[in-house]
Amino acid sequence: PILAKANKAYEAVMSGVVDPMKKSVIGRVAGRAGSAAAVEAPQARLFSVFDKGTVPGATSSEILTLEKAMRTAGQPEVFQDSAKSWLAGKVSKALESADNRMPENIASRLRTAFGDPRQLDATSKGFEDVLAGMARSQGVKDEAAYIKGFRNFMEIVADASRRPGTVRGVSPGEVKEMASEGLFRRLGQVSVMTPIRQPALKWAQFLEADALGQMDKLLTSPEGVATLIKLGKQPKYSHGAVTAMATFLGTATSTAGANPPGITSE
Repeated sequence: PILAKANKAYEAVMSGVVDPMKKSVIGRVAGRAGSAAAVEAPQARLFSVFDKGTVPGATSSEILTLEKAMRTAGQPEVFQDSAKSWLAGKVSKALESADNRMPENIASRLRTAFGDPRQLDATSKGFEDVLAGMARSQGVKDEAAYIKGFRNFMEIVADASRRPGTVRGVSPGEVKEMASEGLFRRLGQVSVMTPIRQPALKWAQFLEADALGQMDKLLTSPEGVATLIKLGKQPKYSHGAVTAMATFLGTATSTAGANPPGITSE
């Protein structure tokens, strides 16, 4: 009786300290402590798993196993928040530069961070599993397009944020004039990225300032998910892809509507 009374007293004191979530499958990810002070433990554990990646050809993926466990436990946001934070950190690192401009070697930096899809390894496969987990946790049907769309999105932003080498020395006004006249289609004097260069550059600046917030909009908002799927279902630099990018970037930067300058429905 004395021990029972003591146990009840202890339970009353500790009920506000122990996080009930830690008693679920999430607790096995968080560790055995299970206290409210360890709320960041699941994220730290997931970061470790994300960094380790997935061996190509493996019979199972620890990343996707954890995602499924969290979704089954009714806590898909734990995986989502961790994945967005992890991706945001990788992107922020890739965007670092001394002059606050988009690095010229951004494509190679992103391949270093997320792996080269042309040479599938543990890093690249793990990155795909993180995105696949994001898709599954939200109920996105076409996860393959979602994954490919994210890669295409980041590459298009990187390309559009840099001034094309073929127009070096040309003023912004001349670039805009050439683009509006359609000369870039006939003569190749201006990159197809020119019409969305300014919104893409502004989005890249937002990404540098608030990588997590921008990753959230891109990976989980209805507009972001729809854009990624569209980009994943067509050639990267097709007119449809550029139009989809223009629509999302215009909305995300609040500087243009569905058809920014240079992008028409034709």
